[in-house]
Amino acid sequence: MTIKNKHDLLKHNLDLANTRFRDEIYNMEQRLSSVLEVLAGNHWWKDLEGHYLGCNKAVANELGMNPKDIIGKTDFDLPWKDQAETLRENDLKVIEADVPIKFEEHLISKTGEKLTYLVCKSPMKNLKGKTIGVIGSSVDITKQKTLEENLKKLKDQLEQANQLKTQFISSLEHDLRSPASGLAALASSLEKEETNEPSKKNLQLLSRAAEQLLEVLNQILEQNHTEEVIQPILEKKFSLSSIIQNVINLETPVAKIKGINLQSYVESRIPDFIIGDDVRTYRILLNLITNSIKFTSAGTIKILASLAKKKNKEIIIKLEVIDSGIGIPKEKQNILFEQHNQTQQSQNNYTGSGMGLRIIKNFLTDLRGEIEVKSKPGKGSHFTCFIPFKLPILISKTHKKNSQCSTHPHTSPLVLLHKVLLIEDDSIAQFIGRKLLVSSFGCKVDIASTAARASHLVNTKKFDIIFSDLELPDKNGEELAQEFRKKGITVPIIALTAQGKSVKNDCLKAGMNDFVTKPVSFEQIKKLFKKWLPKSSHTVINASTQITTKKSKNQIINYESALAVASRKDLAKKLFIKFITTLEKLEKDFNQAYKAKDAKKIIMLGHVTKGACRYCGAEKLEKTAAKIEKLKGQKVNWKYLSKLYQALMSDIKVTQSEIPKFL
Repeated sequence: MTIKNKHDLLKHNLDLANTRFRDEIYNMEQRLSSVLEVLAGNHWWKDLEGHYLGCNKAVANELGMNPKDIIGKTDFDLPWKDQAETLRENDLKVIEADVPIKFEEHLISKTGEKLTYLVCKSPMKNLKGKTIGVIGSSVDITKQKTLEENLKKLKDQLEQANQLKTQFISSLEHDLRSPASGLAALASSLEKEETNEPSKKNLQLLSRAAEQLLEVLNQILEQNHTEEVIQPILEKKFSLSSIIQNVINLETPVAKIKGINLQSYVESRIPDFIIGDDVRTYRILLNLITNSIKFTSAGTIKILASLAKKKNKEIIIKLEVIDSGIGIPKEKQNILFEQHNQTQQSQNNYTGSGMGLRIIKNFLTDLRGEIEVKSKPGKGSHFTCFIPFKLPILISKTHKKNSQCSTHPHTSPLVLLHKVLLIEDDSIAQFIGRKLLVSSFGCKVDIASTAARASHLVNTKKFDIIFSDLELPDKNGEELAQEFRKKGITVPIIALTAQGKSVKNDCLKAGMNDFVTKPVSFEQIKKLFKKWLPKSSHTVINASTQITTKKSKNQIINYESALAVASRKDLAKKLFIKFITTLEKLEKDFNQAYKAKDAKKIIMLGHVTKGACRYCGAEKLEKTAAKIEKLKGQKVNWKYLSKLYQALMSDIKVTQSEIPKFL
């Protein structure tokens, strides 16, 4: 065979091999293309510069293009070009890491819809193992993400609703437990006193029902506490003595039913105020006392507070609760604080979920505190807590001597909670206002008789709330409120007036926050504090006392009205003593003005008299004074005014003679 023939044969064989190789490559591409088309999701591959080398139809369909038209383009040339920078950064991360990486990528479809994809990108290598690009696949998870977001929103709404429910129940705890425990105590007392057998049986049924209601209520509140979303650890100034007394006040009715004597003792070395979490401290004590009452049939329960350690501005307080109850077996004491544990529940018929002690343990853990228990069956239990607190910068030096706190609810330790400015020129209104704010609400009160004095006080002191009369000697209340607002004073300003609701809009326009008609009562102040100082804790030191009085036949003085204002009989007596002095002075002032024929002064005194009468229920005198007050701004008929003056003098005498009957 010649060389030429050999060359032709070799060329023929090479052509044949190339043809077969191309056919094989084509077949492989077709098989790969077929596989890619049936695979779920989008698939593509790019070179190192981000140019598309190929993709399946799913990618092209989403773009509304042919797969061949995409080859050679980059993400910056496609409809999702606004997201191209992020896509390119992800490609480079895969190339640099040289390992597969998963991403969530957000793209815009041809219809403008925002889509979310779960993407897996891997380095694409040649036969020598060198990275020559990126190959990727993605699945549309838009619906799943939308569902997740909706579920998250729903979960957040449910959690918020649950939190609101929990907070609502917690806020009503005192309002629920107090009447329920009071009902149980009263029913038990009536049962013991009743001698008529049929009535006694009915009262027994009522007493048992009241006790069951109270127990169910306690379980609900106990369960609520375990679900409660407690705020972050608080660091606020509070009185430990006040918290102890509040717990005793709340639990006294239940204790009385069982014949238990509650006692407390606060060591004199403990400062009047400490800094810490008052909410958790209150819960710890409340649950300890509730637990002791539950497992004590009679006897005494003591709360002891003493100073365990002091270093610089930190102290450790030792809180002890000692009861004379059924006691706890030694083998049970190790599991006492486990969730849903209740020692001796079945054998002693004690009901409840047994979560109270677990709650205590959780709260003490939050406060970096400790608890220990000593107990013997039949000998009672002794719980001891050690809780760290901080000391305020200025420590009160008015420590009280060691003494047992009374369980009577009207002797709670006095805690100054609100700083109040009372702007009032009437001495009776000043008296009753100060007494109510200080003795019943523990407020610190400054009094201003004039607008000038009020302006001086707000410039030199800070107040939580301002009560302002509308008619002052030197300026009216609306003008004063406008002056305060211009100065940047933002605290609530409450208008006080005897004029009725006709001036309410003027008060609000002047910058006042609320409006109350004189005389201001205990309940009105309570509502105003709750409305305008909701985030500031305020404790009612002396609650209203129910007093039975006889109405005066001729209503010269409506004692029920006066008692409603004063809230307590002892305070009402002081009010009337003050009223006697006021009437004596008014009588002299009226006589002087009448002799001088000073109609303007008589009318002004009529206004003052009307205000004083309203606080003391002196209805007859108030009506006459109101007639004189109405002459303000009118052309005065001296003959008519003289008649009113004579009637008023007569009413003053009658009123003065009536007051001693009450005293």
